[in-house]
Amino acid sequence: MSAWIEYVPGEWSHKPWFKVAINTVLRALQTRRRPARLFVMYTRCDESTRPPTVLGYGFGRVTHT
Repeated sequence: MSAWIEYVPGEWSHKPWFKVAINTVLRALQTRRRPARLFVMYTRCDESTRPPTVLGYGFGRVTHT
């Protein structure tokens, strides 16, 4: 089973169970004030294939409004 989901044609989302679990915990532990710069897990991928090929994972900050 692939963790890739295509909600809109050409726009892919990668949601494996461990990434969803880690980001859920990270978001619960971080500030609830908005806007916030949250620390989350992201997917690095090669978007030249369909679905994209996963190259790895990383952690970084995103602005959540």
